[in-house]
Amino acid sequence: MNDKRLAIYYEHPQWFGALFAELEKRGIPFEKIDAASHFYNPKAAHNFSLLFNRMSASAYLRGHGNAVF
Repeated sequence: MNDKRLAIYYEHPQWFGALFAELEKRGIPFEKIDAASHFYNPKAAHNFSLLFNRMSASAYLRGHGNAVF
């Protein structure tokens, strides 16, 4: 069995509170990746097996344009 977690790349914590709460309730291991403070390091090891990119296309309107990919 794979022991790596899901990763959720997100912009707005309030929009994902219900998702994070449900994952915790079900005991599903996951990693939150806050776009506002995240820096990609290609040399870093990743602790996740699947990444969900939940960035909004309008993130640039809130000062997070560099986080959209």
